[in-house]
Amino acid sequence: MKKLVCAVLIIFSLSAQAVLAQQSASRAGALVPAANTIIDYLVKEDFSRVVRNFDSNMKATMPEDKLRQNWKALIEQAGAYKGQLGVHLEVADQDGQRFDVVVAKSEFQKSVVNIQIAFNTSKRVSGLYFLPVQQAPAVSQPTGEASQQNLSVLKPPPPDEKLVSLAGEFVGVLAKKEYSDAVTFTTDATNAETGAAKLKQKWERALSANGAFKKCGDARGGVASTGKSTAVLLACEFEKSTLMLNINFDESRQISGFDVMTKEAASEAELKSCAEAFVDLLLKDDFLTAAQSFDNQMKAALPAAKLAKAWQDIAEKGGAFNRRTGSRVEKVAPYDVVFVGCKFENGKIDIQVTFNSSLEVSGLFFRPVEAESTPKEAE
Repeated sequence: MKKLVCAVLIIFSLSAQAVLAQQSASRAGALVPAANTIIDYLVKEDFSRVVRNFDSNMKATMPEDKLRQNWKALIEQAGAYKGQLGVHLEVADQDGQRFDVVVAKSEFQKSVVNIQIAFNTSKRVSGLYFLPVQQAPAVSQPTGEASQQNLSVLKPPPPDEKLVSLAGEFVGVLAKKEYSDAVTFTTDATNAETGAAKLKQKWERALSANGAFKKCGDARGGVASTGKSTAVLLACEFEKSTLMLNINFDESRQISGFDVMTKEAASEAELKSCAEAFVDLLLKDDFLTAAQSFDNQMKAALPAAKLAKAWQDIAEKGGAFNRRTGSRVEKVAPYDVVFVGCKFENGKIDIQVTFNSSLEVSGLFFRPVEAESTPKEAE
Protein backbone atom coordinates (compact mmCIF):
# COMPACT_ATOMS: atom_id res chain seq x y z
CA MET A 1 0.00 0.00 0.00
CA LYS A 2 1.32 3.41 -0.89
CA LYS A 3 2.62 5.57 1.91
CA LEU A 4 -0.24 7.58 3.38
CA VAL A 5 -0.29 11.28 2.59
CA CYS A 6 1.08 12.76 5.80
CA ALA A 7 0.81 16.50 5.35
CA VAL A 8 -0.91 18.49 2.64
CA LEU A 9 -2.28 21.97 2.16
CA ILE A 10 0.42 23.47 4.35
CA ILE A 11 0.86 27.19 3.85
CA PHE A 12 2.91 27.86 6.92
CA SER A 13 5.42 25.82 8.90
CA LEU A 14 4.85 25.20 12.58
CA SER A 15 8.40 24.94 13.96
CA ALA A 16 9.42 22.42 16.58
CA GLN A 17 9.87 25.32 18.95
CA ALA A 18 6.23 26.48 18.67
CA VAL A 19 4.71 27.10 22.05
CA LEU A 20 1.74 24.74 22.48
CA ALA A 21 -0.96 24.77 25.10
CA GLN A 22 -4.57 23.71 25.35
CA GLN A 23 -7.12 26.44 24.87
CA SER A 24 -10.01 27.27 27.14
CA ALA A 25 -13.39 25.64 26.73
CA SER A 26 -14.87 28.89 25.49
CA ARG A 27 -12.35 28.96 22.61
CA ALA A 28 -13.05 25.31 21.81
CA GLY A 29 -16.76 26.04 21.82
CA ALA A 30 -16.28 28.43 18.90
CA LEU A 31 -13.69 26.56 16.81
CA VAL A 32 -14.51 22.86 17.25
CA PRO A 33 -17.95 23.23 15.60
CA ALA A 34 -16.34 25.24 12.77
CA ALA A 35 -13.78 22.49 12.23
CA ASN A 36 -16.50 19.81 12.28
CA THR A 37 -18.41 21.74 9.62
CA ILE A 38 -15.31 21.87 7.41
CA ILE A 39 -14.80 18.12 7.82
CA ASP A 40 -18.45 17.53 6.90
CA TYR A 41 -17.93 19.56 3.71
CA LEU A 42 -14.83 17.50 2.87
CA VAL A 43 -16.73 14.24 3.37
CA LYS A 44 -19.55 15.52 1.14
CA GLU A 45 -16.88 16.70 -1.36
CA ASP A 46 -18.33 20.20 -1.19
CA PHE A 47 -14.89 21.74 -1.70
CA SER A 48 -16.14 25.19 -2.67
CA ARG A 49 -17.60 25.65 0.82
CA VAL A 50 -14.36 24.52 2.42
CA VAL A 51 -12.38 27.07 0.40
CA ARG A 52 -14.71 29.87 1.53
CA ASN A 53 -13.29 29.41 5.03
CA PHE A 54 -9.65 29.78 3.90
CA ASP A 55 -7.59 32.91 4.49
CA SER A 56 -6.14 34.66 1.44
CA ASN A 57 -2.88 32.70 1.49
CA MET A 58 -4.69 29.37 1.62
CA LYS A 59 -7.00 30.36 -1.23
CA ALA A 60 -3.97 31.19 -3.38
CA THR A 61 -1.97 28.11 -2.40
CA MET A 62 -4.76 25.57 -2.25
CA PRO A 63 -7.61 26.40 -4.70
CA GLU A 64 -10.64 24.18 -4.99
CA ASP A 65 -9.24 21.83 -7.66
CA LYS A 66 -6.08 21.14 -5.68
CA LEU A 67 -8.07 20.56 -2.50
CA ARG A 68 -10.22 18.03 -4.37
CA GLN A 69 -7.09 16.28 -5.63
CA ASN A 70 -5.56 15.98 -2.16
CA TRP A 71 -8.75 14.76 -0.51
CA LYS A 72 -9.27 12.10 -3.16
CA ALA A 73 -5.63 10.99 -2.73
CA LEU A 74 -6.28 10.58 1.00
CA ILE A 75 -9.46 8.55 0.40
CA GLU A 76 -7.66 6.28 -2.09
CA GLN A 77 -5.05 5.43 0.51
CA ALA A 78 -7.00 5.54 3.79
CA GLY A 79 -10.36 4.31 2.53
CA ALA A 80 -13.80 5.79 3.11
CA TYR A 81 -14.33 8.20 5.97
CA LYS A 82 -16.27 6.53 8.81
CA GLY A 83 -16.48 9.05 11.66
CA GLN A 84 -14.76 11.03 14.37
CA LEU A 85 -13.13 9.34 17.36
CA GLY A 86 -12.33 12.46 19.36
CA VAL A 87 -11.34 16.09 19.18
CA HIS A 88 -9.18 18.53 21.10
CA LEU A 89 -7.79 22.04 20.68
CA GLU A 90 -4.18 23.22 20.78
CA VAL A 91 -2.55 26.60 20.29
CA ALA A 92 0.65 27.42 18.41
CA ASP A 93 2.55 30.70 18.68
CA GLN A 94 5.21 31.48 16.10
CA ASP A 95 6.99 34.80 15.64
CA GLY A 96 4.28 36.56 17.59
CA GLN A 97 1.46 35.10 15.49
CA ARG A 98 -1.11 32.82 17.10
CA PHE A 99 -2.81 29.81 15.50
CA ASP A 100 -5.52 27.67 17.10
CA VAL A 101 -5.34 24.08 15.87
CA VAL A 102 -8.33 21.74 16.09
CA VAL A 103 -7.15 18.12 16.01
CA ALA A 104 -9.92 15.70 14.99
CA LYS A 105 -8.96 12.05 15.38
CA SER A 106 -10.86 10.46 12.50
CA GLU A 107 -11.55 6.85 11.54
CA PHE A 108 -11.21 5.83 7.89
CA GLN A 109 -11.82 2.38 6.44
CA LYS A 110 -8.13 1.40 6.42
CA SER A 111 -6.55 3.63 9.06
CA VAL A 112 -6.96 6.38 11.65
CA VAL A 113 -5.95 9.91 10.63
CA ASN A 114 -5.64 13.15 12.57
CA ILE A 115 -7.29 15.93 10.60
CA GLN A 116 -5.67 19.14 11.84
CA ILE A 117 -7.26 22.49 10.97
CA ALA A 118 -5.31 25.62 11.91
CA PHE A 119 -7.24 28.86 12.44
CA ASN A 120 -5.79 32.36 12.56
CA THR A 121 -7.03 35.01 15.00
CA SER A 122 -9.78 35.96 12.53
CA LYS A 123 -11.04 32.34 12.65
CA ARG A 124 -9.99 31.77 9.03
CA VAL A 125 -8.30 28.50 8.04
CA SER A 126 -4.55 29.00 7.65
CA GLY A 127 -3.52 25.36 7.42
CA LEU A 128 -4.99 21.89 6.84
CA TYR A 129 -3.19 18.62 7.61
CA PHE A 130 -3.96 14.92 7.21
CA LEU A 131 -1.68 12.97 9.56
CA PRO A 132 -1.77 9.21 10.24
CA VAL A 133 -1.77 8.77 14.03
CA GLN A 134 1.27 6.49 14.02
CA GLN A 135 3.48 9.24 12.53
CA ALA A 136 4.89 12.19 14.42
CA PRO A 137 2.35 15.02 14.02
CA ALA A 138 3.17 18.58 13.03
CA VAL A 139 1.59 19.75 16.29
CA SER A 140 2.82 17.90 19.36
CA GLN A 141 0.25 15.59 20.95
CA PRO A 142 -0.26 14.96 24.67
CA THR A 143 0.69 11.47 25.75
CA GLY A 144 -0.40 9.00 28.38
CA GLU A 145 -3.34 9.73 30.64
CA ALA A 146 -3.67 13.35 29.54
CA SER A 147 -4.06 12.22 25.93
CA GLN A 148 -7.02 10.05 26.85
CA GLN A 149 -8.66 12.96 28.65
CA ASN A 150 -8.30 15.18 25.61
CA LEU A 151 -10.43 12.83 23.54
CA SER A 152 -13.51 13.82 25.52
CA VAL A 153 -14.68 17.38 25.06
CA LEU A 154 -16.82 17.01 28.18
CA LYS A 155 -13.95 16.50 30.60
CA PRO A 156 -12.56 19.64 32.21
CA PRO A 157 -9.30 20.85 30.67
CA PRO A 158 -6.01 20.53 32.56
CA PRO A 159 -5.40 23.46 34.91
CA ASP A 160 -3.24 26.40 33.91
CA GLU A 161 0.07 25.73 35.68
CA LYS A 162 0.64 29.43 36.38
CA LEU A 163 -2.76 29.70 38.04
CA VAL A 164 -2.13 26.51 40.03
CA SER A 165 1.14 28.05 41.25
CA LEU A 166 -0.63 31.27 42.24
CA ALA A 167 -3.36 29.26 43.99
CA GLY A 168 -0.71 27.32 45.92
CA GLU A 169 1.04 30.53 46.97
CA PHE A 170 -2.28 32.01 48.08
CA VAL A 171 -3.11 28.97 50.23
CA GLY A 172 0.41 29.01 51.68
CA VAL A 173 -0.09 32.59 52.84
CA LEU A 174 -3.47 31.70 54.32
CA ALA A 175 -1.87 28.76 56.15
CA LYS A 176 0.47 31.26 57.83
CA LYS A 177 -2.59 33.37 58.74
CA GLU A 178 -1.06 36.35 56.97
CA TYR A 179 -4.41 37.67 55.77
CA SER A 180 -3.19 41.15 54.85
CA ASP A 181 -0.70 39.57 52.45
CA ALA A 182 -3.25 37.04 51.16
CA VAL A 183 -5.66 39.81 50.16
CA THR A 184 -3.07 41.19 47.70
CA PHE A 185 -3.79 38.11 45.53
CA THR A 186 -7.45 39.11 45.25
CA THR A 187 -9.68 41.70 43.64
CA ASP A 188 -10.39 42.99 47.18
CA ALA A 189 -6.87 44.43 47.37
CA THR A 190 -8.26 47.97 46.95
CA ASN A 191 -10.19 47.49 50.19
CA ALA A 192 -7.53 45.54 52.05
CA GLU A 193 -8.95 45.70 55.56
CA THR A 194 -12.39 44.40 54.60
CA GLY A 195 -10.91 41.82 52.21
CA ALA A 196 -8.51 40.49 54.84
CA ALA A 197 -11.35 40.17 57.36
CA LYS A 198 -13.40 38.11 54.86
CA LEU A 199 -10.47 35.79 54.19
CA LYS A 200 -9.79 35.35 57.90
CA GLN A 201 -13.40 34.46 58.61
CA LYS A 202 -13.61 31.90 55.80
CA TRP A 203 -10.22 30.27 56.47
CA GLU A 204 -10.60 30.03 60.24
CA ARG A 205 -14.07 28.54 59.81
CA ALA A 206 -12.44 25.79 57.72
CA LEU A 207 -9.77 25.25 60.37
CA SER A 208 -12.36 25.07 63.14
CA ALA A 209 -14.36 22.40 61.32
CA ASN A 210 -11.51 20.34 59.86
CA GLY A 211 -8.48 20.82 62.09
CA ALA A 212 -5.05 22.19 61.29
CA PHE A 213 -3.99 22.65 57.66
CA LYS A 214 -1.36 20.12 56.55
CA LYS A 215 -0.62 20.37 52.80
CA CYS A 216 -1.96 20.91 49.28
CA GLY A 217 -2.31 18.07 46.82
CA ASP A 218 -3.51 17.66 43.24
CA ALA A 219 -5.15 20.42 41.25
CA ARG A 220 -7.79 20.48 38.56
CA GLY A 221 -8.94 23.37 36.45
CA GLY A 222 -11.82 24.47 34.31
CA VAL A 223 -13.38 27.52 32.72
CA ALA A 224 -16.31 29.20 34.42
CA SER A 225 -19.55 29.51 32.48
CA THR A 226 -18.96 33.21 31.80
CA GLY A 227 -15.84 32.39 29.79
CA LYS A 228 -14.05 35.27 31.57
CA SER A 229 -12.91 33.50 34.75
CA THR A 230 -10.99 30.32 35.43
CA ALA A 231 -11.46 28.06 38.44
CA VAL A 232 -8.69 25.98 40.03
CA LEU A 233 -9.81 23.16 42.31
CA LEU A 234 -7.00 22.51 44.77
CA ALA A 235 -7.12 19.41 47.01
CA CYS A 236 -5.96 20.38 50.50
CA GLU A 237 -5.34 18.04 53.42
CA PHE A 238 -6.46 19.13 56.87
CA GLU A 239 -6.08 17.27 60.15
CA LYS A 240 -9.55 15.72 60.02
CA SER A 241 -10.35 15.60 56.30
CA THR A 242 -9.35 16.51 52.76
CA LEU A 243 -11.21 19.44 51.20
CA MET A 244 -11.27 21.06 47.77
CA LEU A 245 -10.52 24.76 47.60
CA ASN A 246 -12.32 26.35 44.66
CA ILE A 247 -10.25 29.41 43.68
CA ASN A 248 -11.58 31.59 40.85
CA PHE A 249 -9.27 33.87 38.85
CA ASP A 250 -10.35 36.76 36.63
CA GLU A 251 -8.70 37.63 33.31
CA SER A 252 -5.97 39.63 35.07
CA ARG A 253 -5.06 36.58 37.23
CA GLN A 254 -6.51 38.14 40.37
CA ILE A 255 -8.54 35.91 42.69
CA SER A 256 -12.20 36.87 42.33
CA GLY A 257 -13.68 34.11 44.47
CA PHE A 258 -12.62 31.55 47.04
CA ASP A 259 -14.70 28.69 48.48
CA VAL A 260 -13.98 25.67 50.66
CA MET A 261 -15.75 22.61 49.27
CA THR A 262 -16.09 19.00 50.32
CA LYS A 263 -14.95 16.39 47.78
CA GLU A 264 -18.59 15.56 47.17
CA ALA A 265 -19.43 19.18 46.34
CA ALA A 266 -16.41 19.45 44.05
CA SER A 267 -17.45 16.25 42.26
CA GLU A 268 -20.94 17.67 41.80
CA ALA A 269 -19.53 20.86 40.28
CA GLU A 270 -17.52 18.80 37.79
CA LEU A 271 -20.53 16.66 36.86
CA LYS A 272 -22.70 19.74 36.31
CA SER A 273 -20.00 21.26 34.09
CA CYS A 274 -19.79 18.09 31.98
CA ALA A 275 -23.57 17.78 31.60
CA GLU A 276 -23.97 21.45 30.67
CA ALA A 277 -21.17 21.10 28.09
CA PHE A 278 -23.03 18.12 26.61
CA VAL A 279 -26.30 20.08 26.41
CA ASP A 280 -24.46 22.97 24.77
CA LEU A 281 -23.33 20.58 22.02
CA LEU A 282 -26.95 19.57 21.42
CA LEU A 283 -27.96 23.22 21.22
CA LYS A 284 -25.27 23.76 18.57
CA ASP A 285 -26.53 20.71 16.62
CA ASP A 286 -23.04 19.20 17.03
CA PHE A 287 -24.33 15.64 17.40
CA LEU A 288 -21.19 13.93 16.12
CA THR A 289 -19.08 15.45 18.91
CA ALA A 290 -21.80 14.88 21.52
CA ALA A 291 -22.03 11.19 20.63
CA GLN A 292 -18.29 10.79 21.25
CA SER A 293 -19.00 11.18 24.99
CA PHE A 294 -21.27 8.08 25.02
CA ASP A 295 -20.24 4.75 26.51
CA ASN A 296 -20.16 1.75 24.17
CA GLN A 297 -23.79 0.75 24.77
CA MET A 298 -25.03 4.29 24.11
CA LYS A 299 -22.92 4.56 20.95
CA ALA A 300 -24.60 1.41 19.67
CA ALA A 301 -28.12 2.40 20.75
CA LEU A 302 -28.03 6.11 19.96
CA PRO A 303 -25.50 7.01 17.21
CA ALA A 304 -25.19 10.60 16.07
CA ALA A 305 -27.94 10.32 13.44
CA LYS A 306 -30.49 8.99 15.94
CA LEU A 307 -29.41 11.56 18.51
CA ALA A 308 -30.03 14.29 15.93
CA LYS A 309 -33.53 12.93 15.26
CA ALA A 310 -34.35 12.75 18.98
CA TRP A 311 -33.19 16.32 19.50
CA GLN A 312 -35.11 17.51 16.43
CA ASP A 313 -38.29 16.06 17.96
CA ILE A 314 -37.62 17.92 21.22
CA ALA A 315 -36.91 21.18 19.39
CA GLU A 316 -40.11 20.89 17.33
CA LYS A 317 -42.26 20.36 20.41
CA GLY A 318 -40.44 22.77 22.71
CA GLY A 319 -39.92 25.62 20.28
CA ALA A 320 -36.97 28.00 20.39
CA PHE A 321 -34.45 27.52 23.19
CA ASN A 322 -34.42 30.33 25.76
CA ARG A 323 -31.90 29.54 28.50
CA ARG A 324 -30.65 27.01 31.01
CA THR A 325 -32.43 27.33 34.38
CA GLY A 326 -30.01 25.39 36.60
CA SER A 327 -28.63 21.92 37.24
CA ARG A 328 -28.83 19.39 40.04
CA VAL A 329 -27.11 16.04 40.69
CA GLU A 330 -28.56 12.80 42.03
CA LYS A 331 -26.64 9.63 42.86
CA VAL A 332 -28.18 6.44 41.46
CA ALA A 333 -25.43 3.94 42.24
CA PRO A 334 -23.24 3.22 40.38
CA TYR A 335 -24.22 6.21 38.22
CA ASP A 336 -24.39 9.98 38.66
CA VAL A 337 -27.43 11.66 37.12
CA VAL A 338 -27.43 15.36 36.25
CA PHE A 339 -30.69 17.16 35.53
CA VAL A 340 -30.04 20.22 33.35
CA GLY A 341 -33.09 22.47 33.40
CA CYS A 342 -33.82 24.20 30.10
CA LYS A 343 -36.48 26.75 29.21
CA PHE A 344 -37.91 26.55 25.70
CA GLU A 345 -40.50 28.70 23.99
CA ASN A 346 -43.31 26.24 24.78
CA GLY A 347 -42.26 25.07 28.23
CA LYS A 348 -39.51 23.72 30.46
CA ILE A 349 -37.61 20.47 30.00
CA ASP A 350 -35.16 18.65 32.27
CA ILE A 351 -32.44 17.05 30.17
CA GLN A 352 -31.31 14.09 32.24
CA VAL A 353 -27.71 13.06 31.56
CA THR A 354 -26.43 9.89 33.26
CA PHE A 355 -22.67 9.42 33.74
CA ASN A 356 -20.70 6.30 34.59
CA SER A 357 -17.55 6.38 36.74
CA SER A 358 -15.45 7.32 33.67
CA LEU A 359 -17.60 10.39 32.97
CA GLU A 360 -19.05 8.74 29.87
CA VAL A 361 -22.73 9.30 29.10
CA SER A 362 -24.63 6.10 29.91
CA GLY A 363 -28.16 7.44 29.57
CA LEU A 364 -30.08 10.38 28.12
CA PHE A 365 -33.68 11.41 28.85
CA PHE A 366 -35.79 14.44 27.94
CA ARG A 367 -38.37 15.13 30.63
CA PRO A 368 -41.03 17.87 30.52
CA VAL A 369 -40.97 19.50 33.95
CA GLU A 370 -44.77 19.37 34.32
CA ALA A 371 -44.99 15.68 33.38
CA GLU A 372 -45.67 13.16 36.15
CA SER A 373 -44.95 10.08 34.07
CA THR A 374 -41.65 8.24 33.75
CA PRO A 375 -39.26 10.18 31.52
CA LYS A 376 -38.90 8.87 27.99
CA GLU A 377 -35.45 7.82 26.90
CA ALA A 378 -34.17 9.32 23.65
CA GLU A 379 -34.13 6.73 20.90
